[in-house]
Amino acid sequence: MGSRKSWASPRTVRLVSALVSATGYAAWVAFCARQLPWQAIVQSAGAQWLLSFVATFAFSACISRGVGASQRPAVALRVAGAAMLVYAGLLFGVHLYIGTPHPLLTLLPVLTLAGAYAVLFARLQVRHNCQASLA
Repeated sequence: MGSRKSWASPRTVRLVSALVSATGYAAWVAFCARQLPWQAIVQSAGAQWLLSFVATFAFSACISRGVGASQRPAVALRVAGAAMLVYAGLLFGVHLYIGTPHPLLTLLPVLTLAGAYAVLFARLQVRHNCQASLA
């Protein structure tokens, strides 16, 4: 009997997470821009979808690479923390560059979600590594 790919594999979670994140943030942008003409809404939501997809996918790939084949939960926490510092730095840099009035208030919800995701995804990678070593 052939092996089936697990829905909980880090590769699958990375792709699904990027799709969900992109769709959620694009919907939020569309909602926030609802007073604009529909072309502007579509353009803004589309740009946000693309940026969110790439950012989430890259964030997940960096975490996955950082954890590697480790089976130690402490590695997962260190990698998640390092990834969050880099991600937060990039987001703050971009928002300061574009002149966002209150970057901390703007990014706090995003960074809270990203932090929780980083820890969960890194721990999933470690758990996946432990299960793979038993197989």
